Amino acid sequence: MATILCAPVGAFGLVYSLRTSDRLARGDVAGARLASRRCRAWCLAATAAGVVLLSVLAAVGGRNGPG
Repeated sequence: MATILCAPVGAFGLVYSLRTSDRLARGDVAGARLASRRCRAWCLAATAAGVVLLSVLAAVGGRNGPG
């Protein structure tokens, strides 16, 4: 969902999600937890940025110009 709302920021969350899976598969639990925390932070940032962007577009898009 975060990748859809704000793709440039959400992509970082996706990268850390993949790193989490890889590290967990290798048995690196500490590294997986760190990557998971970073993934969560990027996904939250992407969601917040997406909500702000959609709100601004909705507010501006409702105006048809002067008059």
